[in-house]
Amino acid sequence: MSSAKLKVALPGYNALTDTNLDHYSVYSDQDNILIKEYSRFQGTISSGGSQTINHNFNYIPFFMSFAYQDYGPDGAGTFYTQLGHNAFDVSCSAYSNNNTLTLSNYLGSAVPFTSYVFYDGFTNGTPSFVESDIVFKVAKSGKSISSTNPNDFIIHSDLNGLKIIKEGTYTFNLTDYYNNVSFAHNGSISTAHAYLMYIKFPDNSVTKVSSNIHNFSKDGNYSCSQLLMDKDKFYLSIGSGYNSFSATVKYYIFESPLSGTIGKTINLSDHLLRIAKSGYDASSDTEADHYNFLSGFNTLKYYALGTANLTIIGNGETQTALGSVYHGLGYYPVIECMTNDNLGGGTLANTYYATVPFDTSAFAFTDIANCYWDTNYVYFEFSYSGTETITQNFYYKLFKNNLGF
Repeated sequence: MSSAKLKVALPGYNALTDTNLDHYSVYSDQDNILIKEYSRFQGTISSGGSQTINHNFNYIPFFMSFAYQDYGPDGAGTFYTQLGHNAFDVSCSAYSNNNTLTLSNYLGSAVPFTSYVFYDGFTNGTPSFVESDIVFKVAKSGKSISSTNPNDFIIHSDLNGLKIIKEGTYTFNLTDYYNNVSFAHNGSISTAHAYLMYIKFPDNSVTKVSSNIHNFSKDGNYSCSQLLMDKDKFYLSIGSGYNSFSATVKYYIFESPLSGTIGKTINLSDHLLRIAKSGYDASSDTEADHYNFLSGFNTLKYYALGTANLTIIGNGETQTALGSVYHGLGYYPVIECMTNDNLGGGTLANTYYATVPFDTSAFAFTDIANCYWDTNYVYFEFSYSGTETITQNFYYKLFKNNLGF
């Protein structure tokens, strides 16, 4: 059965004429698929402890994990950072294999964590779910409306689509080699929320901003690190081999609060199509996180996934392998990338995946994986100084959302 055609424009845009995907909460003329939440974890993990979340997908899913950090620009406050790999210089980590997501705390005290697992995969799989008796759904082109695979649908009313409650850009005009910077995100939120951020450097390359210290531009002349968020601002560090340069970031803040129960209050009139989660009233509830879909908020629109593999024959010296994939969109899209942990040992090696940028370097060796992109290509870089022959597998998801750089 072919899919129905559904286009829901954001407030202020004409669904009959507008062709910009970022002006729509749903645009089903193409396979612009809303990502779909499977589960979330909110809890405290003790010092030196870990939490295993079973998803049992038999593939690597898209996930976002965050943890509270007691450090920050003022040494106080409530700051959250997005978690990546299990490195030697991180305080908390998150990584997944085909069936479990593992969260770990290496700090000297207990730390609050929040993590989201989505049905959408970085590797192919066939998840299934049991839908409600009454649903609103639009199948992908070529997929049956009776499918039990959540990823066969553009939108499904039973599944949360991760609404973007705030997005924006900010340009830094910097005058030093190393800059600790911050800016107000104006999200009108009472606590830090789930988020993503990307940066465009002067060499016209774009990469994801993370807490990782080895997060470079494609030409290697610029770096960013130490990304934190609180209810009012983003904080990060941007460096360069030059003492004067500009860099622009694009950020997305999602409806899911990272602590407590209070998120984003909405005006019902801004959302003409509202799908409440089970147990909530779509006619009156004003909490954004109580809805699976709100038509007045933009969404991430998944388009394609791909892979790249880079192999280095180790000789004890630092070597770098490069690769690229053509995406051909003609603009800077949103891209999320994951890669395998080569050096974890035992069952960890090559079976667990974490977000890129990835760095397990120490004083004795280098193991770094990065992903950059421009308006037509995705680039992959792998640096290694060990003596083994190892392959770095990159899995990426490309979203049609235009970063606007």
